[in-house]
Amino acid sequence: MGKDSHMFSKRHYQAIADALSRTSTYSSQGQSQKVMIVVELADTFEKDNPRFDRARFIEACGLGIPQPKTYKVKV
Repeated sequence: MGKDSHMFSKRHYQAIADALSRTSTYSSQGQSQKVMIVVELADTFEKDNPRFDRARFIEACGLGIPQPKTYKVKV
């Protein structure tokens, strides 16, 4: 592999995220296991590719953390 080669590409990340997003968890234990798997995969992908977008992957896996709403305040 060359200097800029990565073991995984965007299509791999997307295929894995799609598969994980289709998995159902019916218990808090199942959800916890899914979170652990997604985090471990994200760690691996970050090591492989410094441009890997961890937050985007987690959201694509169906585990997106809702961002707080921002409100504009008139002064």
